[in-house]
Amino acid sequence: MSASPANVWWGGGFSGLLEAYPNAAGAYSLRRLSKEGDKVVRLRRASDNEERDFSAGELTGSSEGAELVTNGGFDTDSDWSKGTGWTISGGQASVTAATEIAALSQSVVGYDGVYSQFKMSFEVVSCSDYSNPLVRIANKNVTFAQLGITAPGTYTFIIDHRASTVSPSFVRFTIQVGGSLVIDNVSLVEYTPTAAEQWVIDDATAPVQNDGAATTQTDSAYATTWYDQSGSGNDATQATSTAQPLLILAGVTNTENGKAALVFDGVDDYLESTVSGGLSSVYMFSTISPAIVSGVHNIIMHNGPTYLAFSIYGGRYRATGFVEGGNVEDAGSLVVVGQQLATFKQLDNDTAIYGDGIEVVTDATKTATGTSTFNIGSAFTGASAFFVGGMQETIIYPSDQSAKRTGIETNINDHYGIY
Repeated sequence: MSASPANVWWGGGFSGLLEAYPNAAGAYSLRRLSKEGDKVVRLRRASDNEERDFSAGELTGSSEGAELVTNGGFDTDSDWSKGTGWTISGGQASVTAATEIAALSQSVVGYDGVYSQFKMSFEVVSCSDYSNPLVRIANKNVTFAQLGITAPGTYTFIIDHRASTVSPSFVRFTIQVGGSLVIDNVSLVEYTPTAAEQWVIDDATAPVQNDGAATTQTDSAYATTWYDQSGSGNDATQATSTAQPLLILAGVTNTENGKAALVFDGVDDYLESTVSGGLSSVYMFSTISPAIVSGVHNIIMHNGPTYLAFSIYGGRYRATGFVEGGNVEDAGSLVVVGQQLATFKQLDNDTAIYGDGIEVVTDATKTATGTSTFNIGSAFTGASAFFVGGMQETIIYPSDQSAKRTGIETNINDHYGIY
């Protein structure tokens, strides 16, 4: 028996949504939604501003080797060489360097003479001064500033030793006099990057890093175009570099539940789509991982005689900007946390919002009209209410999809494993 159209695999991942559920006005995803066309996103490389189109398949396919760090979670006071001031206790390593530079290090066994690529990650629990610490891999020091470490959190980056003359025989954290630092969950694995990650690392000025760690300033990539896979040609674009959502940071693709995701910073990131048309009937499906912060943060907004915005407000879903004015918003128990499938329906006097396939907002009085275009991730003017968090897919239908809603949601969920 052949697979149904909604369960076909093409290069780059689970696909077939637009064959099974056609007539979208705009379909933006980092997976391949249709057998027609292959490119899904155009990226700008931070190191030299070169741009290149990528298929869904080129955003996947990385592989990791075995863990090379022993006791990276600091479960016991062992396996690490501790300089003056370093202690291991309660599942963390901490230091206050009162009188001298202090280092915490561990040998990497079995990689003498092996010149390859690696992925390193660790959690910064606290730090007194983010300009102070260094991470040292073999003979290369990298500052926290170069790695984009400015606040507590988990940070991941690529180490490229293919052209090295010194193998990664140890990892080391160093703190200067007067600084304090608490870290956890240190990891180092041999790593094969995706095609997109490799393109970011191998920039035009340095085809192969030499004893180098990928940094946020040079080895990152941002989306300039999110291609419309519906066949309508309504690509979503952003020409201003500071307003482009991030995909690859320090050589590593941002992911949610193992799948690539664009990151909108909540400050000025958005993409402008050329989807246009009336709003008497519209369905929107979006795979998001919003950060819970105060204020209104638009997933998508349409501007016209009356605007219509599908947003996160105070951690809950909201639709706003109807002919009658006012909002339709979730007043129940759902708080949007983690990866979500958000669905918005606006028909004549029939508005609803669904979270993970469950109706959480409904209103039978609202109508909206408009003929202008859509923004993804902001108010239409691009000046306020910016989305903050990850986004993997947004699909806009300019027609009633009520009979097909659960099928579309199932296709999306089958790929992303959201609920």
